[in-house]
Formats: sequence, structure tokens, C-alpha cells
Amino acid sequence: MSKNAYLGAFGVSLKFLDKVETIVKYIPSDSSTLPFKAAMGLRGDVPIRKGRRKAEVSPFSAITFFVKVNALIEHNQFAKKLIKTKSLDEIDEVFKSMGKMTELDHVRICEKIFASKKIIPDGP
Repeated sequence: MSKNAYLGAFGVSLKFLDKVETIVKYIPSDSSTLPFKAAMGLRGDVPIRKGRRKAEVSPFSAITFFVKVNALIEHNQFAKKLIKTKSLDEIDEVFKSMGKMTELDHVRICEKIFASKKIIPDGP
């Protein structure tokens, strides 16, 4: 990344934790809660997505880094391909061309399994 790409960082402070604690009660998504939990001391591989995935949580998980997007794209072949996409299917094709599975792939696999067994899964 170029030297001029970094704009700054924001770490979850103790003063901010009280506000975040209230917010995550109403917005209980993994992306909302993991930085908060990291600031509270959580470490290691943490189950997310109702246990279907794991995320590594470290002290760095409580920090948001701000960078110039164009600088990231300039130095990242994957991002260069993604920025040109216009649909979820095109994004999926970029991932497949690089040998990566996406959440969409997992959803489609589950749909096939559920359809073959005539199972109706619970909501998210």
C-alpha cells in the first residue's frame, strides 16, 4: 500500500464501550459485536454465524483502520476485479476464478440440501 493511503485509526475506547454495549443489544450482528467484545478482552477463535464459522479475535479487532480506497484498489488485483462487477453473480464469478468460496456458495449448497430433504430452515 502506498505511504499516503493511511488516513488514521479508531480504537474502541472505554468511554465509547458504554454506548456500544447499548447499541449491540439492538443490533446483534457479528460485525457489530466482535470489536466490542475484543475491547472487553475476548481473544481467540470465536464462533460466528450461529456456530457455522469462526473469526479470529485479537486486540486489533477493536481497531478500525481508515485508508484511501483507491490506494487499496491500486495495489490489490482482487479488488481491481471486484470493482468492475455489477451484480452478485459477477462477484461470485470473481471469487470462483481465484479459487475462493463465498457465503453465496454456502447458501446455494444449503438450499440444495434443504430442497432435496424438503427441510425448511429457520431464519437468520
